[in-house]
Amino acid sequence: MDDAEIERLFDKFAEPKQILFLSADLVGSTALKQKKRKVSELNVHHPDTQEWASTIQFFFSNFSMCLDQHWSVRADEINKLRNGKLVETRLGSKPILWKMIGDELVYRKHVRNRHQVKETIDIWIKSILQLYGNFRDKLGNPEISIKCTAWIGEFPIQNKISLGAQLSGQPGSLEEGCGARLKALQDFESKPVGSGLEIDFIGPAIDIGFRLTKKATPRKFILSIDTIFLYVLSEMSGKLKKTPSSRDAKIYFDGAEALPGVLGGLPYPLFWIDMIDPTTSEARSDSFRDIKPIDNPQEILEFFDAFYKEQKSYIDIPYITTDESVSTMTINERPAWYEEEKKKLRKDMLGESGLAAKPENSGGDH
Repeated sequence: MDDAEIERLFDKFAEPKQILFLSADLVGSTALKQKKRKVSELNVHHPDTQEWASTIQFFFSNFSMCLDQHWSVRADEINKLRNGKLVETRLGSKPILWKMIGDELVYRKHVRNRHQVKETIDIWIKSILQLYGNFRDKLGNPEISIKCTAWIGEFPIQNKISLGAQLSGQPGSLEEGCGARLKALQDFESKPVGSGLEIDFIGPAIDIGFRLTKKATPRKFILSIDTIFLYVLSEMSGKLKKTPSSRDAKIYFDGAEALPGVLGGLPYPLFWIDMIDPTTSEARSDSFRDIKPIDNPQEILEFFDAFYKEQKSYIDIPYITTDESVSTMTINERPAWYEEEKKKLRKDMLGESGLAAKPENSGGDH
């Protein structure tokens, strides 16, 4: 690659990107694996190893089909309301699998507009609910449930992307030389990287996300503060006409709790979306315990307006440079410190002895 190509790749890579992460984790799989052993005709106790293995495999394979189906349905609905351009604005690229961690699936999605956060989460919820039905109808196994978490992080400044060759990869799959990582990470935000390479995401947003997964339950779909902020901001602006698959999520607040290493030990607000059937006894008992959803989404935005100002030493309001300004607040402006941090990123990606430093008067980003 020549210098001009490396510069182009770096400028593209260094553009701020918000990536939404969504986790679906089986609850009850451990108990299923440890079920009481059966007695065979020979009066010998033995485990039913295939039952739990089939259940977990069904979860891994069936969830992606549910997600694809609901994504396509929503895309068709939006297209009929207006056109394909609106589909790109409201949905963008489909979530892709980041990693499998035991019985947990973690997907990622590049978010180019606030509406994509809400649309993706709503589709995710419908996919999970359909999966429950498939567990019952096809496996006859209602014992399994799923807990969900969603969080969002800005890359590549505040959070980082690591890249390496898989142990099973062919030698030389990760090229050497100035700009090699940039070449390998082209379009990483919405596509898997090349064969033989492995990508990982690290940083404060990832740490927060996995801490929040510990707070999730089959009923409580936990959303990070940035995620719930963008979800509600979308809900309060640019609404579409109701369609058959539209849904109104019930948002709850569980107070704030200190999470290890997060916000310097300050309490972290815990918001969640209700995943339970409102006709169940658990949902009906909410009135006994005075558990109520937040009736006015505007109050959530007002809360975050104050929260981001108070906690600016630890956190920035999420910024999506490809999103237009909305009446409630501007979210498409990158922070004042971004250009300074971009210089540090450039040094890391290109190295001291790599491409010469870009002149100060070169015009920066375009």
